[in-house]
Amino acid sequence: MKKKDEMDKLLDEMLQTFVEALKSNPDGLKFSVKANDETPLMFVEIKRDKKLRTYSPKTEITETEESVIVIAELPGVTFENLKLIMRGKTLKIFAKSKHKKFRKMLYIAPDVDFSKSVSLLKNGILELILPKK
Repeated sequence: MKKKDEMDKLLDEMLQTFVEALKSNPDGLKFSVKANDETPLMFVEIKRDKKLRTYSPKTEITETEESVIVIAELPGVTFENLKLIMRGKTLKIFAKSKHKKFRKMLYIAPDVDFSKSVSLLKNGILELILPKK
């Protein structure tokens, strides 16, 4: 595994740890990161938006010879309130409806060409086709 891929996977795992911690801490999280000699490197505070709760949408990933297909349930979401980010092998889905926020991070194993992706959002179902390189 390449170093960049290892770093992306580590960041995904860290973010998932934060998401799990936020589930049990409704007001948010506060923590600090220190060097080996206990020198503070950073302090992080994550506050939960109490107006709109964040949900992880149901997703399904399938792979064909030509592409990876991601399907996500995003009820009430329009394209204007949808953001897709591909960084390395990590796909991030951010979306918002009138009553909910959605956030999902997915690890996409095969190499895909995000710039040639095709997406369709209809009746709250996102279909994202990611062609393989």
